[in-house]
Amino acid sequence: MADRPVLPEASIRRRALLLVLPLVIASMLSIGLVSFYTLNKQTAERSKRFLHDRHNEILTISEDQSVANYFHNIAYGLSEEATLHKKEMERYFKRFSDRYNSIDKIYAGIRFIDQKGQEVAKLWGGRIGGEYHSVMDEAFFQSAIKLPARTVYTSSVESSMVNATPLYWDEDGNGELSANELRGVIAVDFLYPLAQFRHERLAMASASIGITILAIIVTAIAVSMLLRRVTRPLHQLVDATKAISSGDLSTEIAVQSEDEVGLLASSFNQMARDLKANINAKDQYAEELAKLNVELED
Repeated sequence: MADRPVLPEASIRRRALLLVLPLVIASMLSIGLVSFYTLNKQTAERSKRFLHDRHNEILTISEDQSVANYFHNIAYGLSEEATLHKKEMERYFKRFSDRYNSIDKIYAGIRFIDQKGQEVAKLWGGRIGGEYHSVMDEAFFQSAIKLPARTVYTSSVESSMVNATPLYWDEDGNGELSANELRGVIAVDFLYPLAQFRHERLAMASASIGITILAIIVTAIAVSMLLRRVTRPLHQLVDATKAISSGDLSTEIAVQSEDEVGLLASSFNQMARDLKANINAKDQYAEELAKLNVELED
């Protein structure tokens, strides 16, 4: 009897992998992108919250009574009293900075600058006073004096940033603040954790990519092993069919499962046993027929 065609090696497995793997890869990539987007969004929200906290804190500084007392006394020409309030303002700057720098260093400096751009009260590097400079030409000052009350200028996002807010005094009591009622600017120099946020984004991207690739590899191996388990009985079935076609009727397939593949193996074994029984019966009938022919001839 002619040999049956050999089943191509792993053909079903290859086709199944070509069908399943793109779906798995697409799913894992989608999960990885969603995870990265979610984590990146959390980092962006933390960054936004950090800047929002600095925005609120400079407004809190500007509302301290020592600040108002200073420029009120200056307006009335009370220089000695103004000097006392200036020292009180700087001590307040020190207490405020120490409180927020107790865990991580945030504030590098806090300054009160008059309307002419001259530093009046100053905390820098944790120390009160020092040299008082003119900042008239600084971008933050020029931007802050053009803003309305209780608004904050924020410099571009860098490792070191500046917030500045203008201070007005409604001297005429009409409820409207004009440019000539500007009394100064509160400027706060703070450290923005730019490197930390960048590192977090890089770490999240690397983790998302690594987990996605690992999940794809593990899934591909698992699918390949599962398909191999499914196709192994099919290969055994082909080998058994070839053995039977060559005359070996004692061949049976090991039944390793109770699913459709196991049912197919059981059915094949039963078919092989029935075929063997039929052939044995046929051989026995042929022998009996031959004996009968001999007897008839005798």
